Amino acid sequence: MTTILIVEDDETNVQLLQRLMTMKGYEYCVATNQREAVEIAREKMPDLILMDIQMPEEPGGEVSATAGIEAIRELKSDEVTSPIPIIATSAHDLPEQRNRFREVGCDDIQSKPYTDFNDLMTTIERNLKGSSPS
Repeated sequence: MTTILIVEDDETNVQLLQRLMTMKGYEYCVATNQREAVEIAREKMPDLILMDIQMPEEPGGEVSATAGIEAIRELKSDEVTSPIPIIATSAHDLPEQRNRFREVGCDDIQSKPYTDFNDLMTTIERNLKGSSPS
């Protein structure tokens, strides 16, 4: 069964994504900070990662604007986890930020807040199939 790693520190978004993954028949696991994201990705080897960009670096820590970017860098530099598609999720959807996300190795970008679930699922399914992002 397909497993999605949801990396998100906002509880409302976590619950929304959990419901959506369940409805679509995907298994999921959740990380709420950079350290957990890397540990769970290495342990569970999910089929895809939805990576929040702004989150704490460690449990109980302050939100960092770059924790998600650092997690992507770490996972993409490891030959074991580098093939896992990573979709960066961010409320900051400017061209220079999109370029930065791609430079560190993310495979696609999804804007937040999640308002178009069809668009989100299309992005997930495209990356699960290994298609190149648009």
